[in-house]
Amino acid sequence: PDKLCENCQKIPITNQHQISGNKFCLNCYNTKKNIYFEQVKNSIQTKEFKFEGTCIIDDKLYLGNLESSYCKDTLKKLGITHILMTCYDMTPIFPDDFVYENIEINDIKYENILQYLVKGIKFIEQSKICYVHCQLGISRSATFVLAYVMYKYKVHLFKAMDYVFNKRPI
Repeated sequence: PDKLCENCQKIPITNQHQISGNKFCLNCYNTKKNIYFEQVKNSIQTKEFKFEGTCIIDDKLYLGNLESSYCKDTLKKLGITHILMTCYDMTPIFPDDFVYENIEINDIKYENILQYLVKGIKFIEQSKICYVHCQLGISRSATFVLAYVMYKYKVHLFKAMDYVFNKRPI
């Protein structure tokens, strides 16, 4: 038998509607997601965040973590116009200030990121200055930045890795 939503216990669920490992029907998922992001927005207004993004390509590309994406004033000062989110279950925090693209990727070992790279590269390419982030700015977002560096400079993976690692050793 189908599993029922963990919230309403009425509607069968799919694996794609999850928050923190809990599985919900689409209606409950959207409600919980909206509540969660309202809480995030409220906490942003009362908390000081430190920008830890790294400039990878001057006047074009920054790589960093989720927390740095909350530093609206710093992002504006850097001239960032676009934000590529490579996290699962993310909603743009400042939709009136930046152009967002969210490529929902789970942070698991066997996630097939290759299928999303062209979309990410196109988004970065069409932006004036782009900030790319996932949760920590280490794996998912770094993969998109590596792919973009390979595309832009026509270099192989190891040369791109050396280039990005020299800019952002983390």
